[in-house]
Amino acid sequence: MRCGFGCLPLVSLLIGVSVLPACRDEQRVMRLTVWSEFLPSARVIADLPALGAAGVDLNLGVTRCDGLATCPGVESLDAAEAVIRAAATAGVTVRLWPELPLEEGRWANVKTLDAFAAWVRQLLSFVRDRGLPVPAIVFDMETSYQKLQQIQQYAADGQLNDLVGFLQADADPAAYAAAKDDLRALIDEVKEAGLEAHCSTLAQVLDDGSDEGIQRALDIPIDGLPWDRVSIQVYRTLMDELYATAAHADGGFTPDLVHSYAVSAVERYGDRAGLDLGLVAAPGTFTGYDEPAGLLADIAAARAAGVPYGQLNVFALDGLDGRADFASWLPPDPGAGAAPERARSTDDVRNIFLLLDLAMQ
Repeated sequence: MRCGFGCLPLVSLLIGVSVLPACRDEQRVMRLTVWSEFLPSARVIADLPALGAAGVDLNLGVTRCDGLATCPGVESLDAAEAVIRAAATAGVTVRLWPELPLEEGRWANVKTLDAFAAWVRQLLSFVRDRGLPVPAIVFDMETSYQKLQQIQQYAADGQLNDLVGFLQADADPAAYAAAKDDLRALIDEVKEAGLEAHCSTLAQVLDDGSDEGIQRALDIPIDGLPWDRVSIQVYRTLMDELYATAAHADGGFTPDLVHSYAVSAVERYGDRAGLDLGLVAAPGTFTGYDEPAGLLADIAAARAAGVPYGQLNVFALDGLDGRADFASWLPPDPGAGAAPERARSTDDVRNIFLLLDLAMQ
């Protein structure tokens, strides 16, 4: 998933009058959730009893794998159905997280929206035709993989002026406006099908002004759309890799980074606001926390800012799978305690994104 710039639903169909409202009612009872992206279905199913015992739900990555020699993660829609039915037995709610093949851009954005919308509609038919207890579609709104590679290269080379120039030249306000309208219609289709539309997106969106400069630069329309949930990706370990040097964060960012973005998320999105936290290290796949303490501090920081425990999402099951201390990473709600100590590095990194917003006006 999860390497964005800091590094988503068809006509109302008669499934049965009593089924669709039940899905939306169930979705309003939110619990701590984990993402699963690259684990094969057998491993996900093996982890479901532990998730159920911890009272934790699942955002299940499902890649459109037509024509691919190997499908990342869940291997097919049949495999996804097996996970969803096993999850129901284990007491775990599954929300579907559509993704595209890497060469098509992977995540939902202006450039990938046509292909992404077609995949979402196929998944809605899949849920309807097989009578699956899926209450929501999660839109992972991130810059396309190909554009991300260019952005990260400019940043790694310290060519910030060139980066701004690239983003300005690539921006297409007309295409952005049209995609935002199409995205609104797609969200409406999800809701008409009886599911909720959840959004997960980059932390930089919260440093965007009212003109949506950052959202246009990154091709990700977020604000002003009828999302049921908006979850902000504040992956502290990933932010360390990308921005700690620029923000003079010796030793890495602190939980204050999470708290700051959590406060902003609640201010902007109210009771729809959530946070995505991590990463949990998955050897051979991505780096991240090797011990629970960092993640637990992030959870506490988000809770201190007023984000409900049931609107926090941990990335990812890929890193939790096979750990002897699995349950230690997914504790009960710690409650809303004191805010973490302020850190200058938080202001420094957010000021970098504020400058990007100014440059895109």
